[in-house]
Amino acid sequence: MPMLYWLTKVKQIARINANPLKLSYVCNYGKMGRNEIMKQTKFLHREIPIRLSHRIEDLHQLPHDLSKSSSMQELYEMYMSSFQKLYGYKEPDNWDWEECLNYMKEVSTLKDEHANIELRVSKAISEYKKIIQYRNGYFDEDIINIDQILTNFYYSRIGIRFLVSQHTEIFNQLEKGKEENGVVDNECTPHGIITEAVSQVERICVEQYCRYPGTGYQIPKVNINMSEDFRMPYISRHFYYIIFEILKNAFKASIENDKGTSLISIEDSIGNNDYIIKITDNGNSFDREVLDKIHSFFYTTSGGGTDLSGFGHGLGLSQIYVRYFGGDIKIIPMEGSGTQVIIYFSNFTNNSENVADDFN
Repeated sequence: MPMLYWLTKVKQIARINANPLKLSYVCNYGKMGRNEIMKQTKFLHREIPIRLSHRIEDLHQLPHDLSKSSSMQELYEMYMSSFQKLYGYKEPDNWDWEECLNYMKEVSTLKDEHANIELRVSKAISEYKKIIQYRNGYFDEDIINIDQILTNFYYSRIGIRFLVSQHTEIFNQLEKGKEENGVVDNECTPHGIITEAVSQVERICVEQYCRYPGTGYQIPKVNINMSEDFRMPYISRHFYYIIFEILKNAFKASIENDKGTSLISIEDSIGNNDYIIKITDNGNSFDREVLDKIHSFFYTTSGGGTDLSGFGHGLGLSQIYVRYFGGDIKIIPMEGSGTQVIIYFSNFTNNSENVADDFN
């Protein structure tokens, strides 16, 4: 089919709203038998092209100087190619189990091809900053719109990858005779994940700041005051990513503003609807006026590109991960004294997906 056909088809499908699923259903349909799993496969056959079309339309709205970059062009072509393959996939009216399995293999392959998209977007933004001679912390209407487009883009990306990963893993677990939980870990252990994340960030900091003698930098002490026995249903790798990104910022602030008593405190609290983690550092923090900018994909506190500083997506993506599952992140800066970050991990089985299609 000519490209004009596909561009028209994308616009047509993008008029259809996405259908957010109850997360309790996504977490449990694997236990409902093969008929329910086949029903979900047919739902994904219809739903994924809709969500892809929304994101392609979002990419159309980006400023020309951003969308013309090679990284963003590759991203656009990747999404358009995936839309063509999945929208053009044969209708599922009379699919049997084997045909459902074949479809999910195709979707899983495309999911793997979409890995590391964050690096492509980050590279495109870096190039765009140079073109517009961006000053860190400056925000105009164009940048605010780009942030909103990318926020929607990432909500959808996380949603698609979660639904596909969950469905694919349920198929794999059925084949192996295991419990059909998918990628959701019903025994996610926050204390263990946080301990692992702290160790990893400490290793990165030693390599970056204390690799050579005489640097004067000190790794902050970490005080973990949490329940070691608490368990919750969550996606462990998402939990780790969120904590890891916030800890990187806490360590960086503490090391670079060392007062001789650098301390990072981590506490938890179990609420009726949320599991809450508070991470406090005594670094130098930042001005309150920066607070509404720190989740932007344009704002950064460093030159970027290292294991510790990352590529400017850490906080923004962490907030999207948490909010997709019904939680939130609150940041309280005390300039000259430190920063407190409170993460609300929702009991997400009570919520629906946040597909965030504000632009459609």
